[in-house]
This record gives sequence, C-alpha cells and structure tokens, in this order.
Amino acid sequence: MKKGTLVITLAITAITLVAFTFSNPQEKELQKNLGTANITHKVISALNIKKTIIVTKENLNYMVRGSFAIPVHAEKIKTAKSIADFIPDYPSTWISNYEEVTLTNVTTSKNQLKITSKNDAVSPAQKKLLNRLSIGALLQVKVQYSAKNEITQVNETKYLNTTLNIIPDVEAQFEDGNEQLITYLKSASLDKIAPESIPLIKQGSYTFIINNIGEIQDVKCYQTCGVQVVDKLILDVLKKMPNWKPAETSDGNKVSQQFEFLFGEPGC
Repeated sequence: MKKGTLVITLAITAITLVAFTFSNPQEKELQKNLGTANITHKVISALNIKKTIIVTKENLNYMVRGSFAIPVHAEKIKTAKSIADFIPDYPSTWISNYEEVTLTNVTTSKNQLKITSKNDAVSPAQKKLLNRLSIGALLQVKVQYSAKNEITQVNETKYLNTTLNIIPDVEAQFEDGNEQLITYLKSASLDKIAPESIPLIKQGSYTFIINNIGEIQDVKCYQTCGVQVVDKLILDVLKKMPNWKPAETSDGNKVSQQFEFLFGEPGC
C-alpha cells in the first residue's frame, strides 16, 4: 500500500470512529454540551490506547483533598432554592421535563432519609432535610427526567445521579498552605522509601480527620499502594503532621473535617 493511501485510510478510520462514538442520541446531547474535548476522549477510548507509566522517585504523586464525593459548602446547602444552587455545573439548560427529583441522606447505610419532589425547586420537605445535614454528611441527588429520542422521536426516561459531601464554609488548612503541606509530606517520606519498592508502588489512598482544635485524628489506609512497608510509612507521616488551622462554619464555630491523601503512581 502506498504511503498516501495509508494516510487517507487512517484519516477515514478516525472520522468513522468519531461518528460511531456519537451515534447514540444521548452521546450527541453530551457532545453539544462538552464540545470537541469529549470527541478526543472517545476516540482515544475506542482505539484503546494505553500508556505505560514507570514509577520513579521523582514522579510519585502527592495530593491532599477533601474526601471522596463532590464537595459543597454547607452555606450553599442551607440557602439553596434549587438543586442547581448547590450542584456544580448543573445542566439546567438541557434538563426541562422533570419527572421527579429525589434527595437522600446517604451518610450511613441505616435510616436514610429520602424526600422526592416534582422538579428542580427545593420543596419545603427537602429544605428540612438539607438543613439537618451536618458537616461531613453525604447527600445523594437523583434527577429523573424525560427527553425525546432523536431517532424514534419518542420521549424516554433518563437519570442524572450525583453524590455530594457537605464541607465547612472555611476548610481546615495546613498552617503554611497546601504547597508547604506537600513539601512537608515529601521531605518526611521520600528518602525513607527503599529504591526497590518504588517501581512496585500503585495509587494509594489514606484518610485522616482534622478535629476542631486542628489535631490529626483517625488516620487510616483506605486503599493500599501495594507495598505494606510504604503504607506504614505514609500512615506514620500523616499521624506526625503538625497541627492545622481547624475548619469553621459560617458562624465561626470550629468543626472537624475529613481529608484524603492520594499517594503513589503518577497520572491517576
């Protein structure tokens, strides 16, 4: 096959992949809202391109963030009149035909309070549920709506689900800021990791709580990095961190806040 023919063939294949990726009407709807970046992602997924990442001492990932679910400040929850007021980037422009909206406190597996309304406006009963959520609570939002199938022209029921973590209005902070926190964690751990262990390290997840006086509590390994001795080292480093500035509510009360420390394989 000639070189020119090969280039044309590859180009046609790439275009075909893009067209196939968005043949589903739901994908087309998302494409309109997310733009061409979504096309690139889908083409790469279709081609199943994988990149091997070699873990080295220099590229080990260190990241501290609020735990797990999408964070939302408590004040936004308390003052919300619509679910769009507290869900980041809520697609209100392309959801109009609501069937029901359900808010559920899923902080624990028992006694989960669930309140349903007919649209995106927060009902009086849902308002009571939101006002009862404490710092650290988990709120599940399930939106059920109808949209016309572009092929069959028939209305179909669709769902949007998300889980939010209620965080303080003023978050807990390492005394000298996040950049210095990462510097501290690296200086306290990197030189203590054996060279032969580094290539074996995967993405590890560790949780801890900053209490209402800034002390570190309840340090746990949520997901191992794959090397037990390194897990133990990371837990020890977290336990020995200096005190933080505690989190505060909008009225100035100091409260506890949970964090997650991601460590290990880069690019995750």
